[in-house]
Amino acid sequence: CATVSSCVASVQPILLKLLQAVTMEILCVEKSALCFNELQTMMKRVVSEYEHKVSFASLAFLSSPQDSAEHVLQPLVTSYLAYLIKERSRLVEACAVEKWLSLLLAQKLRNIFKEMEFQSIGHLLEVCYGLQYELTHIDIPPQSIESDEDSEAGDESSTCSSMKQAIVDLQREVLLVNGQVLPPITSRQQLLELLTSTLNHTATQDFVLRPEADTLIETEHSDDNRKQSSFDSNTLDGLTRRLLLATSRTGSAGDAFFIVRDLFGGDEVEVVSSSSTGRHRSQNSSIELKGSLSSVTIRCHASFDVYPKDSVGRCQPLIQLHTTTTEVIYLQEIRSPNNEEYVLQEKGTDNRGYKSLAIRPALYERVEEWNTPS
Repeated sequence: CATVSSCVASVQPILLKLLQAVTMEILCVEKSALCFNELQTMMKRVVSEYEHKVSFASLAFLSSPQDSAEHVLQPLVTSYLAYLIKERSRLVEACAVEKWLSLLLAQKLRNIFKEMEFQSIGHLLEVCYGLQYELTHIDIPPQSIESDEDSEAGDESSTCSSMKQAIVDLQREVLLVNGQVLPPITSRQQLLELLTSTLNHTATQDFVLRPEADTLIETEHSDDNRKQSSFDSNTLDGLTRRLLLATSRTGSAGDAFFIVRDLFGGDEVEVVSSSSTGRHRSQNSSIELKGSLSSVTIRCHASFDVYPKDSVGRCQPLIQLHTTTTEVIYLQEIRSPNNEEYVLQEKGTDNRGYKSLAIRPALYERVEEWNTPS
């Protein structure tokens, strides 16, 4: 019995490595991308079933190792391969998300939320407050702005489709630009025109930099020969595209969802957007854009509810989480080619395209529990 047990135990790591190698080959992904729960569970299930059947058969002297490989292992692996092929597209996307999350979040932070057993919602809130800095300073690297621009030029039909979906997503949001609520957006051109008029109006009210002096002065006190600064058309077009990306489910909103789901989701709970269940629909702006002569800041606010797996939308959530994704676009004032006015263009910086995500649990009031004699 001891010999059989040790033999089976020695097979487990070897079989797991073989399954990982096969999975990497079929999905064309790296090993670090195989760590998400579904794939790990499926591989461990194959190993567990093989161990169980082989142990029983060996102890009863019903089959040899060769028979076990042919009649037990082969059907299990064949079934696993069929699962990989059938779900390949979905699994490849999930692996890409896992790889992105592994690079983005500290493993220590992920382990805390995945491995700790929370005794109550109060316990979870205490952990969140203890990790307040880590949860409110999550840096998200750019998704290659240059490649996005290249894809716009190279795949017009795909870009047109994604822009239409982004417009639909934007219509669900409240958009605030420099304190003004914009009307519902129906096209990218309409958004571009509204941003142009709103931001250029702000630029005329803001401070300007006199070329001959490194001091900021108010527009109304500048000399008459000094033309008002305005936003460069290419810069405004880029802002429009990045604002649409911030609102889309595959942009900032999607980034926040995947991170919240990774930290606060699990086998027994489901993370959903608060707006999808019709709860806590905020009347405040969900997207803010604040522009000046030095920078443009885009803030995208969202809320997520954590429910028991089978009770989404049918009861009060276990906890609600608020997120804010912030991107700062730095600007520089340069003289236009005709030398008659100054235009604002995006300034190249090391953190160009980076975003910062802050996750905060909703505020809860502690209620005293009174026990009275019946």
